[in-house]
Amino acid sequence: MPHVRRAEYPTVNSSHVLEYVETYPWYCDDEALFYYGAPLPTHGANNHSANTYWSVYTSSANPLSPRGFNGTCQFPQITRGGLDDSWQHGHDLYGVYHDLLGFLPEKYDPNLVSFRVTNNVITSQVAGMVTSGMFGGGEAHQEFPLLIQPASIDGLEPGYTCPAAKKNFSVYGVGSSDAGWTSHLQAAAESIRQSRYHQWYSAYGCRLPHVLGPLLRQPLRDGSATPSRCPATPATRLSA
Repeated sequence: MPHVRRAEYPTVNSSHVLEYVETYPWYCDDEALFYYGAPLPTHGANNHSANTYWSVYTSSANPLSPRGFNGTCQFPQITRGGLDDSWQHGHDLYGVYHDLLGFLPEKYDPNLVSFRVTNNVITSQVAGMVTSGMFGGGEAHQEFPLLIQPASIDGLEPGYTCPAAKKNFSVYGVGSSDAGWTSHLQAAAESIRQSRYHQWYSAYGCRLPHVLGPLLRQPLRDGSATPSRCPATPATRLSA
């Protein structure tokens, strides 16, 4: 499916009349969403939880229709193909950062490796496959803790108000005439012109040192201090 852009979008002759809109169901019968709690064996668990998962259905006795797609998916939900792709990503990451660079340990060690998710359940669905691809070794029922913060203060998906951040985003963003933003666009003009996908750009490269520095316990070059040294790169986005 090509990206929708004004330059390539074919307009419809005004004489045409829309007669109907076709919708289709979306089925997820080839995967399962496991939502349950289980005692940790490390804390003396005598009782074990069954591997229960959601099986979505629509009752004929219910006169209401579900919003969005019909079918057996419980959105937000990643597709079976997305699950397999996530496993492959984990496998490939291990191949590079363990086999090639020796950065990751051979086996999972919670003192050396951690996985962070948000309160969006899709991140946990992806993490389950990524961790298996990295450290699962082909075995099922591996257990990996996923770090998550309370929904109200999640640093990756903040729900709290921050006037200072809101002001900065409005100044350094689309539609702004701020000198820092306009110089950023001028420096990125060639990249924007050559972009095949879209014209949404971000300064992730400038903010990255603030994120990775504390995690790696070592200083990284701060490109935000010298904007000319921080190349503008397209923000990665997936389109359905």
